[in-house]
Amino acid sequence: MIFYPRRKPYPAFAASGSGEYHSSSEDGERPGIYYIAVIEPEQRSQATQQSTLYHETYPGHHLPGAIALELGGKVHSIARYLWNSGYSEGWALYSERLAEELDLYNRPLDKMGLLSDQSARTVRLVVDSGIHTKGWSRDKALEYMLNNCGWSRIDIENEINRYISWPGQTNSYMLGMLEIKRLRTLAEQRLQARFKLKSFHRRFLENGSITLPMVEQVIMTWIEQVEVGNE
Repeated sequence: MIFYPRRKPYPAFAASGSGEYHSSSEDGERPGIYYIAVIEPEQRSQATQQSTLYHETYPGHHLPGAIALELGGKVHSIARYLWNSGYSEGWALYSERLAEELDLYNRPLDKMGLLSDQSARTVRLVVDSGIHTKGWSRDKALEYMLNNCGWSRIDIENEINRYISWPGQTNSYMLGMLEIKRLRTLAEQRLQARFKLKSFHRRFLENGSITLPMVEQVIMTWIEQVEVGNE
């Protein structure tokens, strides 16, 4: 069973957030929750609402989180309950693009929001590196993002506060997605007509939240199994 998330506004103490997902309890008594940003709506763009939804819920964060809980004793507790950023955020960012493949965006504006979100994750590679290796100030990071991506000022300010306190985490989004796309392209090239996207996703998600090098080992093993006809 996959536990489907509820949507609700942030609690007051976190009301300035930009949207996030909290996983369900293992027994399903507490559903997964997708917190929607509602403060200062006039300062936020409609364009990125759908891409954020797919990133945070389904097929993004909610799906691997629910699957990990359902795996039970089949995987180590670390892979069920803890969170590897490259795996989790890489998958969620990949899911924004996957939603486009599935034709889930309703309007051209929503697709523009998808592209805006993807470009912002690229900009963050520069900003995080600037803050933690080049001595960038908060104001310089803010100016760079305002000039190079389409996010609203309120969201950028919240994001930069996170980047300052959590070195490297923001880089995991784009780096994780690029690794997933690399492995998918590799599998497509080697397996040709035998490549099945559903099987690729199953292999990616079947071990809980593991590191990207571990994911690579899983996918390479799967490719070899398909090549010799063992799947």
